[in-house]
This record gives sequence, C-alpha cells and structure tokens, in this order.
Amino acid sequence: RGKARVAGRADQSELGRVRLRLGAGYTYIYPYSYGLVPTEVSFRLVAGLNVDLGAELGLSREEDFGWTLLPAGLAGISYQFALGDFHPRLGVILRLGVDDQSGEADEAGLRLGWAGRFGGDIRPRGGRLLVSFDLQAGMYGEPFFVAGTGGVGLKF
Repeated sequence: RGKARVAGRADQSELGRVRLRLGAGYTYIYPYSYGLVPTEVSFRLVAGLNVDLGAELGLSREEDFGWTLLPAGLAGISYQFALGDFHPRLGVILRLGVDDQSGEADEAGLRLGWAGRFGGDIRPRGGRLLVSFDLQAGMYGEPFFVAGTGGVGLKF
C-alpha cells in the first residue's frame, strides 16, 4: 500500500483495454499560437503498453486574413502506470498535419512531426470516467513546438 507499481498482470483491469479522450488546450508552433482540440483512442496491448491514435485541429487567428487551420492525425506508443486513481503515461507520437498556409503565397503543405509526451489520467474511485492532461514537446516540420491539453474521457 502506498507504493508505486508498474502495471503488470494484476493491474491490467485498472488500466482498461480502450481509452477514449476529448480535450482542449494550447500549442505553440514557432512563431504562432493555436487553440487545440484533440481526440484520441488508445488500445492497451500488454501490461501498460498502448497504441495511441488520434486527430486534432489547431486554430489560430493571429493574422489579418482570418483563421488558420492546422488539422493533423497522430499515431504513437505510450506506457501507462497504475498508481491508484492516478495513471501517469509516457510516450512518443508521430504527427502528420496539413498547414493550409492561409493568406500566404505558398500552397498548402504537409507537416510531419514527432513529440515526446507526458500526461496522466485521474479516475475517481477507479470508475470509467477520467479527467486527463497531456504535455508534448518536439518538432513539427522545421519549427519547434510545445502543447498542453486537458480533457475528459472514458476507459473500457
């Protein structure tokens, strides 16, 4: 009791097999700021090892020409630990996005990126409902980026 433990066979039911999450937050992709709306589904393979798939939409209105959209898909792996009602996770993701280049002479283009991530789920009384946070840092195309989101979700 009171000791942290890595999720093993006895802890698998605490982590659930499938995790669904919807969030909102902020990302800074040098030199622009975006509001961020991510959705994600994670599938637990063994112990705390997960495959993470998702989509997100970045929105910015920093330029005079209106809204800039930055939709992206992501795929990654993460490891989640069972520490009572708190389940921290560490992982890496690959991101493929479309930069619409609104208002610029450039054509829309693809952006490929990667990120390290740290986050966690809080599951009050071990229920299905979760409150989560996610922090990421990495590269997105050539610029450096950081992101932070909070969200809600379900585990099955």
